[in-house]
Amino acid sequence: MTLLDIHNLALSIHGTPVLKGISLDIAPGEVCGVIGESGSGKSLTALSAMQLLPEGSDCSGRITVAGRDVLSMREAELCRMRGADVGMVFQEPMTALNPVQTIGHQVAETVLIHEGASKAEAISRAAETLARCELPQSRFPLDRYPHELSGGQRQRVVIAIAIALGPKLLIADEPTTALDVTTQAEILSLLRRLVNEDGMGLMLISHDLAVVTGLADDVVIMKEGEVVERRAARTLHRDMTHPYTKALFEASGHQPDRTESRIEEPLLKVENVSRDYLLPRRTLLGAHPAMRAVDDVRFEIRRGECVGLVGESGCGKSTLTRAILGLEP
Repeated sequence: MTLLDIHNLALSIHGTPVLKGISLDIAPGEVCGVIGESGSGKSLTALSAMQLLPEGSDCSGRITVAGRDVLSMREAELCRMRGADVGMVFQEPMTALNPVQTIGHQVAETVLIHEGASKAEAISRAAETLARCELPQSRFPLDRYPHELSGGQRQRVVIAIAIALGPKLLIADEPTTALDVTTQAEILSLLRRLVNEDGMGLMLISHDLAVVTGLADDVVIMKEGEVVERRAARTLHRDMTHPYTKALFEASGHQPDRTESRIEEPLLKVENVSRDYLLPRRTLLGAHPAMRAVDDVRFEIRRGECVGLVGESGCGKSTLTRAILGLEP
């Protein structure tokens, strides 16, 4: 059985063709990676499957989800399909989440709207779903707000909303773009586990070749609104034929030119920089405990040099940068 079947999909917006003859399919338990440069049509292909297209769109071809013809559905049917049959993980969790609602409310709202469950049941389902996404209530209470979570934790909330109704198909649009490499690996591992546990199909959209080939079973390459190649991920490097696919692989192995070592005086010298943040008192008259965000950092940058500052979320990169710019109080 095929969960998602897209055949000869064409899309124009205000008369401008943006997708041309797109065909792909996803089976239960399969991860299909869709890769291409910005503007290649990856996200519009996914949005076409859910009919979340901008005004002025004209869509033709065939799209079926679990055997049902999407293009012939009325809006009420589409609303029932979204969430229940197809879940969507959007690229930027801070825009996907409501900043003035708690994470528990936002997950529970999906259950309330689609299934008409009682509030208590919806809250219970929200807690269970968040725990499945590695946000247990013991550490992440349901009354937390999005701004109180890290980027990776917010993305887990978005995933929880997307899977709350047990969809057959999950679409993840650039789910790891803004995350550090450690958190990125954790999110990809979570998506793979959910696919294995629930038997969902997953459409993973990315511009990152390493992300897609590391998780996907099949890889679809898109360029300028067309599918130019589809291969099994494990054999893509051997079987690819299209020049654009080859160019993607060559770009992923790019080695930048290195500047020669320089002995001149540094433009920037950072010496013994530390930064502590005072935390709330535990008692009324007690001292403020402190958290060290940056601890004795030192480095130099000379004219013509490019220095990379790398580390996982919360390691102090942004705090150090603000301190260098004098933006820390």
